[in-house]
Amino acid sequence: MFKDFDRCWSLLEDAHVLSQPWAWRHVRVHGSMFVTAIVQRDVREVRGQLSRIAVAGPGSMSGRYPTGNTGRARVPATQPMPIRSDLVEILERSGQRTK
Repeated sequence: MFKDFDRCWSLLEDAHVLSQPWAWRHVRVHGSMFVTAIVQRDVREVRGQLSRIAVAGPGSMSGRYPTGNTGRARVPATQPMPIRSDLVEILERSGQRTK
């Protein structure tokens, strides 16, 4: 069965950016990323998601998260990244500042 993992990761990355201000949602997105990495048998991503699952909740609760970071293991976990304008609009409508 063919699975469009590129599209899946793109959607998960967007969900990650949007979830960062909320601890439980942020952790759940990393959990989904972890499951996707297992399905793909991507060992690097599995390891990266395990460490991110551990810090996502506390980071969100304390407001110390790298705004715009895609949440993938291929980018440093502490690196802020630009947020696309459509996602900025969604965050601002939810009452969140985009730092």
